Amino acid sequence: MLERIKRRIYTMLKGKRFINLAPIDYRLFMTLIAINIFGIIMIYSASYYFCSKTPAYGNNPSYLFENQLELAIVGMVGMLLLSFIDYRVLRKFAPLALVLSIVLIGLLFTPLRVEVKGAVRWIRIMGRTIQIAEPVKLCMIFWVAHYVAKYDVTKLRYLVPLLLALFFVFAAIYKISDNMSTAVIIFGIGILLIFMVHPNWKFFVTMAAIGGVLVLLAVGYFMSLDPSDEYGGFRIVRVLAWLHPEQFADAQALQPLNALYAIGSGGLFGRGLGQSLQKYRIPEPQNDFILAIVSEELGLVGVLVLMGLFLYLLYRVMTIASRATDRFGRMLACGVFFHIALQVILNIAVVSNFMPTTGVTLPFISSGGTAVMFLLLEFGLVFSVDRASKEDLIRKRAKAQIDAEREYPTYGERG
Repeated sequence: MLERIKRRIYTMLKGKRFINLAPIDYRLFMTLIAINIFGIIMIYSASYYFCSKTPAYGNNPSYLFENQLELAIVGMVGMLLLSFIDYRVLRKFAPLALVLSIVLIGLLFTPLRVEVKGAVRWIRIMGRTIQIAEPVKLCMIFWVAHYVAKYDVTKLRYLVPLLLALFFVFAAIYKISDNMSTAVIIFGIGILLIFMVHPNWKFFVTMAAIGGVLVLLAVGYFMSLDPSDEYGGFRIVRVLAWLHPEQFADAQALQPLNALYAIGSGGLFGRGLGQSLQKYRIPEPQNDFILAIVSEELGLVGVLVLMGLFLYLLYRVMTIASRATDRFGRMLACGVFFHIALQVILNIAVVSNFMPTTGVTLPFISSGGTAVMFLLLEFGLVFSVDRASKEDLIRKRAKAQIDAEREYPTYGERG
């Protein structure tokens, strides 16, 4: 019965040019499932004590576990549905992605906004809280991929509008939601996509030099602020806590110090799943510092397994990008690659105290249903690129075979 329904659906859809029915990349798909299962298990392990003591979660130990599982399933379904749609058909909506990003950021001015601990980064729709940064990342990857594929960004008349748009979104997110880490990630993805299509390395050396000067100016500005200043002062405190953690052990350095204790006490094989002690000391351990809990409970081996999964995930995405039959498809897959790579690198750097705390989550592992759902939708686009390139290859081979048979007919056909 199921096989008959499957054949009927296939027959109905195979004539539609916007649908691709080539096989999915099962290795990437299974890697995504493995990482998500890993993340959901670790979220429960890291958060059950915190949730049981939090009235906002109804003192339900499995609240964040259930939320992550529910939205991961929704994201998986959305990813699979999106993978069937030809990304080249969706491209006609790409110019609207930039507009949608700006509209989403603008919603933080409306009554839909939700303020948490003084930060306005969320909106509430139909009882659900959505962090604006996550759909904005997806929209900007889609728009920048379209732009660099359509226009010759080696020419200033095309490059300057792109940089201005990236800077506008960067400034809007930073100014409105005070979320510098997300702003930097979006801007970084854009610059890396430009790098993929721009042959002049001198341009990027110049950009890096300008960026370095701006960073130094920003550090100088924040260093000049009074740490008690309500705007920006907390950033200098974070830097001071990073440089002198012992002086801020009970406040700003509480998370990074206890994260280092967790990493150190985990050893090679860890204390065992659910046996972390530092999750009782780290505030909200299921978020930015969940990698420290992974290290304490599963040890170096567990961390290496997780990093191996991420490396294989990135390898599969880059393989799909290299097989794409057009520049837009390549840039789309590369944008997702850079998004995952940047967040993983920055999160590891923060948890290991190589850089000050920035609020960058670990993809699929840190708690955040909105984040995992939109990340999976990004991979829906990657799978769409993969399916389309496979179908193009199948058509190309079929055409070559037909042409060869016409040029060199078989003996039966000659007779």
